[in-house]
Amino acid sequence: MRAIHWFRRDLRLSDNLALDAALGDADEVIGLFVLDPRLTTGEKVSAPRLAFMFSCLEKLAANLEKNGGRLIIRQGDPLQEVEKVLRESEANALYFNRDYSPFARQRDEKLEQELTARGFTVKTFKDLVLFEKDELLTGTGGIYTVFTPYKKRWLEKVAQQPPIRFETDYSKLRLQSEIVSNLSSLPLTHYNIEGDPWYLPAGEEEAHRRLKLWAGAKVTQLISRIEGYREKRDFPAIEGTSRLSPFLRFGAVSVRQCYRAAINARERAGKVAEKDGIDTWVSELIWRDFYYQIMWNFPYVVKGAYQKKYDALEWDNNQSGLVAWKEGRTGYPIVDAGMRQLNQENWMHNRLRMITASFLVKDLLINWQEGEKYFWEKLVDGDIAANNGGWQWSASTGTDAQPYFRIFSPVSQSQRFDSDGEFIKKYLPELAKVPPKYIHEPWTMPLALQEHLGCVIGKDYPAPIIDHKIARERTLTAFKAIKA
Repeated sequence: MRAIHWFRRDLRLSDNLALDAALGDADEVIGLFVLDPRLTTGEKVSAPRLAFMFSCLEKLAANLEKNGGRLIIRQGDPLQEVEKVLRESEANALYFNRDYSPFARQRDEKLEQELTARGFTVKTFKDLVLFEKDELLTGTGGIYTVFTPYKKRWLEKVAQQPPIRFETDYSKLRLQSEIVSNLSSLPLTHYNIEGDPWYLPAGEEEAHRRLKLWAGAKVTQLISRIEGYREKRDFPAIEGTSRLSPFLRFGAVSVRQCYRAAINARERAGKVAEKDGIDTWVSELIWRDFYYQIMWNFPYVVKGAYQKKYDALEWDNNQSGLVAWKEGRTGYPIVDAGMRQLNQENWMHNRLRMITASFLVKDLLINWQEGEKYFWEKLVDGDIAANNGGWQWSASTGTDAQPYFRIFSPVSQSQRFDSDGEFIKKYLPELAKVPPKYIHEPWTMPLALQEHLGCVIGKDYPAPIIDHKIARERTLTAFKAIKA
């Protein structure tokens, strides 16, 4: 039997459930990637994300060639292109790993139905998450919508599952069909981005290297480590996070590999604080599964509030405020530094994602969907489930969200998580000479000091575009109107 493995969000050879199954069942396996034009055109295109994806594809193609195989890349409608390659290669089976967005769900259900009707075998696998759809249910058979009990059930269930053993025979990737071997791949250089971003080059080897540094056997005390994640993760000036999110987004590393690395690190850890750090990082993997199962069971969340009543909230259509927020010119240093990191690096520290989101929604009273859209355009690790879940959490419109009356103070957050202004000064060089006493509220500096430092507020750096105390009361009033 000849089969096709359709690579999607699993751009790797190791620990790949659908690929492993195809290699186990078939005599010969073809690797295929279909570039849907909707990924490269339209208003939601992200050049950094495409650059990362193409880098992963280049590494994947090279790995396939090392094993005697070849990556076939087609551009067009997935159903049409998959069927074409099935017929051209005389393959009779298609294997792929499941995806869970409403768009992917509709596409895959249609593809599976039509290909099956035409006599092809279609097999799909759970690979993107550890638990999917409605695998974890409450005691009454319902869907978990609160994270803490979901996490408890997740940890119970994962402990009961034996590890998956892979005995992948890559020799079956050898392809003899002249028709397929002569197909040309698409050029992968159209979406290069300027600079030297930390997330490139991408690919499976780089993902494994980073995971080993993060959670493997200790090699140095000078690098960020999973054991210190809990105590360091909230401070953006510290390299206290794994930065594996882009690699997980495209499957250059699997969630199982990440979880196993964490568990192995926990077994080596001697101190309670180290175990707590590892457990906290595992919680982030659980949040990822949680948001995927929310999106699967409540697909309307991608177009509106999970708590539907908040779709009626009266947002402020403040375009100048939205532009100032996007450009990092709100006058609140921690917010502006976070947004400039996003604009420069196409990535943002998670604490800053919460701070900047809270400011847009709770201070400016701008619809959370505007922020969700901007993050989606910019983030190299943009993931529809996590992006939507995070924004709805900050906006208090989602499942198990932050209560609407808990509103981040940008000044307090800045003082707490960047006390000496190290991160602020890195991304806001105009504030480089501002003393720590004023770095979180530079508008409180005496004018004479501003002039002496060459940082006049309103000229060299913006004055606050809104008063937080007044904004807070306005937001509480708007949310209370919905509650009433």
